[in-house]
Amino acid sequence: MAKGRKRRTAQREKPQGGKRTARGGDPGSTETETPVWAFHRVDWESKWGLTPDRFGAKELKVMGNFESMTWAQIKGAAGGRSQRTGGTNSHTLQPEALSDDARNRLLKRYEDVEEVFSLRLGNLKRLIGVRSGRVLEILWYDDNHSVTQTTR
Repeated sequence: MAKGRKRRTAQREKPQGGKRTARGGDPGSTETETPVWAFHRVDWESKWGLTPDRFGAKELKVMGNFESMTWAQIKGAAGGRSQRTGGTNSHTLQPEALSDDARNRLLKRYEDVEEVFSLRLGNLKRLIGVRSGRVLEILWYDDNHSVTQTTR
């Protein structure tokens, strides 16, 4: 070995333990995760309950397509009227933004819910649910955009 040169030993294994550095974003955020659907809170008895004559293969296919997107991508998607007004297709809603019927039903049946999430499945079709982390706990299927108050 030449004088003045230090010999380096190759590291064969990565050391265990130690600190990890998270890069960017809120480590507790689920916005970069894909959605998961839960049906245990569905309000089957309401006029927005999921029934086979109104909710079927088309709607399930759209939900399947959402599974390849993150929550941030879903919330950022715009189109139709929302594209012209700067809004998004899928977003959270406060109870005040709901129709009288929907707000009353929400307060009666789901006392613990402070806001809901509206997921656009089509022109007037929406799934209304509660986000819990990456899970959308589905409450209602609105096939005529009647859960929310509109200014049309």
